Amino acid sequence: MIAWVFVALLSSTMNLIGWPPLAWAEMIIGEGVVRSDQRVVIRTKVSGPIRRIPVREGDVVRRGRLLVEMDHDTALAQVQAAKAEVRRADATLAETQRALEAATREYMRNLKVVDLITEKELELSRDVMDLQQAALQTRKEELLKARKQLEVAQANFDSTRILAPFDGVVSRLYVREGDMPKIADTDLLDFLSLDKLYVEVALPLPYLSSVREGMVAELDIEDETAAIRTTATGKLRYIYPEIDPTTRMFRAKIDVPRAGTRIRPGMFAKVRISIP
Repeated sequence: MIAWVFVALLSSTMNLIGWPPLAWAEMIIGEGVVRSDQRVVIRTKVSGPIRRIPVREGDVVRRGRLLVEMDHDTALAQVQAAKAEVRRADATLAETQRALEAATREYMRNLKVVDLITEKELELSRDVMDLQQAALQTRKEELLKARKQLEVAQANFDSTRILAPFDGVVSRLYVREGDMPKIADTDLLDFLSLDKLYVEVALPLPYLSSVREGMVAELDIEDETAAIRTTATGKLRYIYPEIDPTTRMFRAKIDVPRAGTRIRPGMFAKVRISIP
């Protein structure tokens, strides 16, 4: 109260002597938690034991790095067999193509000397050409089928190698090497991004009409822990429509700028928003 009266007197004095008036601003202070916009739970699509887990909790990994490797001996054998079938079908198609070209040349030569050969010989050469054309179509279909089988086998093999979907950190591991998780039912690990972070903060309800998306917010991350204390400037991205009936507060999302690994999900943050 004393400070407010002092500021009011100072403002009046400045107006009397012709100085510009004070710019009034109010500071909203709240506390929140850093969270990640990209958080996924990794599960397996194939059955079998876990062969290898080359990462540990807390590891920061790049997109495409191996997270979990399932047993893949059977899947690898199927891929190799499918590749062999594609090579065989491709070679057979090439051989049939050459046979068709030869039969077509023979038939065209016979057409030029139709007076020197019998009608039966001409029909026979035409039948050979037609048979090779039909065989070529069959070989094309066989090759297409073999390639599709290879795609399926390769997809099954790829499913045994679970890769990081984006740059992020291994938050938690739920399994160990040798475990046999159920398909799409057992959580293998939690994986989250450190590039798209935000602070979820609770603010007093009386300020609901004063806060707007796009406002600048000053962030003090882990302010009470000197070793990891970090400051940042974020922007208010979203205001939740619900009001907490118990605390009579509303929540908001404030985007956190990329800061490597200095700011991590779960850290506490003090938020200051200036209201003009």
